[in-house]
Amino acid sequence: MSYYYLGDPCYVIHDDEWSDFCKGMMAEGGKKNQVGYPHYFQWRGRGMHFINTGGDGMWDGLCVDAGVLSCIPVEVCDAEKLKEKSTCWRIIDKCVQLSMQDRGSILLIDGEPTDGAEYCQCSYCGGSGELLSEEMQSFCYICWDGPYDEGCIGVHEGEYICEYCESEIKEEEE
Repeated sequence: MSYYYLGDPCYVIHDDEWSDFCKGMMAEGGKKNQVGYPHYFQWRGRGMHFINTGGDGMWDGLCVDAGVLSCIPVEVCDAEKLKEKSTCWRIIDKCVQLSMQDRGSILLIDGEPTDGAEYCQCSYCGGSGELLSEEMQSFCYICWDGPYDEGCIGVHEGEYICEYCESEIKEEEE
């Protein structure tokens, strides 16, 4: 079974090899500048996968200090650094594809949203509409249905309300 490091490669690539690793990533040319777009390259005879996060931060518990998230074979990692154990990265048993949406605010691992992001549930989107970060989600204050994008949900007496509850209120008012 093969194992992979998932996280910012700056934490586990040996300091003496960091420059070469970065050159390998840069071989992708201008593509590296595209936030959240998956990139592949070869380094030390192994395939590497990375995305530009658009800056430092934390996505799905993965800390980023070099502006990059990667899924790389543990064989290319510094064994001493891997022994340090961290909550900022993880070791997984398969290579995953990383991508981002919403200008880098939502990380997808193998196409699945992380950090509580969900798809809008309005009838216009049919539950497969816009992917909403946790901060962008609105829920009906009556039935707690959702999540909805603010533009897809009505407002009744200053509170967000879903289409079903809105129709129920209209019927009661008539």
